[in-house]
Amino acid sequence: MYQEHKQKAILKYLKENAYKMCRKPSGNFTCAYVEPGANYINSLWDWDSRFGVEALFDLTEKLKNSSDFDYLATKEMIIECGKGCIINFLDKQLEDGFTPIGVFSGDDWFERIKHAHDSGNVNNQMKPVLAQFIRIVGDYSNDFKFFDLDKVKKYFAYYDEHQLDAWSNLYVWQNDLMVGIDNNPGVFFRPSKSSADIYLNALMVEDLNAFAYVLEKLGDKEAKLYKDKANALKDLINKEMYDERDAFYYTQDVIVDRTVEKTGYHHGFPLENKGLPIKIRSLAGFFPLWAGIPTKEQVEDIVKKNFNDDSILCKAGIRTLAKNEKMFDERESNNPSNWLGPVWTIGNVVVWKALKKYGFDDLAETIRQKTIDLLGDSVINDGGFYESYRGNGEHMLFLGFLSWNCLVSEMLDENIKL
Repeated sequence: MYQEHKQKAILKYLKENAYKMCRKPSGNFTCAYVEPGANYINSLWDWDSRFGVEALFDLTEKLKNSSDFDYLATKEMIIECGKGCIINFLDKQLEDGFTPIGVFSGDDWFERIKHAHDSGNVNNQMKPVLAQFIRIVGDYSNDFKFFDLDKVKKYFAYYDEHQLDAWSNLYVWQNDLMVGIDNNPGVFFRPSKSSADIYLNALMVEDLNAFAYVLEKLGDKEAKLYKDKANALKDLINKEMYDERDAFYYTQDVIVDRTVEKTGYHHGFPLENKGLPIKIRSLAGFFPLWAGIPTKEQVEDIVKKNFNDDSILCKAGIRTLAKNEKMFDERESNNPSNWLGPVWTIGNVVVWKALKKYGFDDLAETIRQKTIDLLGDSVINDGGFYESYRGNGEHMLFLGFLSWNCLVSEMLDENIKL
């Protein structure tokens, strides 16, 4: 059993603190929800809540037979919060299907987003995690009828109408605001709708597959439509976004000047490429593995070429940007948070799960142990988790951050008891 004392310290901390993410309805929230913790009080964020609820479900099952733990009441509470997160997002959906990235309890943030949207200054909508969220909650609660199905279809339709690039058939960000991997250099400060982000497109494959699954559970005949869309996007990602030489997935620049006359020096050969690769190795490039997009052979090459030094895999786990990229930087930053190298545990979890999926158990185990060491030391020495860490394990902002850090529950040995 690896570092049993650290695993017990983590489990004890989770038992005492993780459920603090659960919040009752208030202000703009018509339903219960989960917040990320630390610096993000009274707020609901899209992928934070999706991964946070997944973590709470796993933790609750781990603690099922623990002393002083009311399993049934806790399970009921977190199901209510999981369903509530989804309903709160859909309650704020606009007429055209735009679904916000976040909801806040007591300020006018959403009204500002709505005003900007109505004025034509459109922001990114909710990241493609909504159907994944519904699948997770539906499976755990054995209930797939708690949400408005038509609104979820409108959410996907909005992506197709406003964030699907007609030239490449890849999904793009409307701008660089609140994309999750905040200052991802393939997106940050780049022109509007120019970045077909590999992370965005991988999330979309997962979300389309999740919605097909949900529709099958509901007996909806459109399930095949979404499954076919997921498979088509998966094939396109492998064709246009995977670099065989580097064995890595890259974001694509999809801006094309379509106003150029096809005469003179432009008429002799057609423009056929769908995008120019932005060849920067970042955490974003590993999301296709998590979404099951590459073949086993591709993953073998990815592992061979990207885990042979400390440029990506470091003491704390998976760097958000390779150390040998010239923009690598581990300074503390907020709004945007810094993803130019610091380790965020969501990256550890994503790569760990992907490697397990493809049978690379030894490397997956290495990442599991690094994550247990990182968060175990953080709990023992500082009394909690931080939002991010430097590659050497030093903490950054913010103590008390929970969210996807709680997914470390899935990494703990099954026989760990308090």
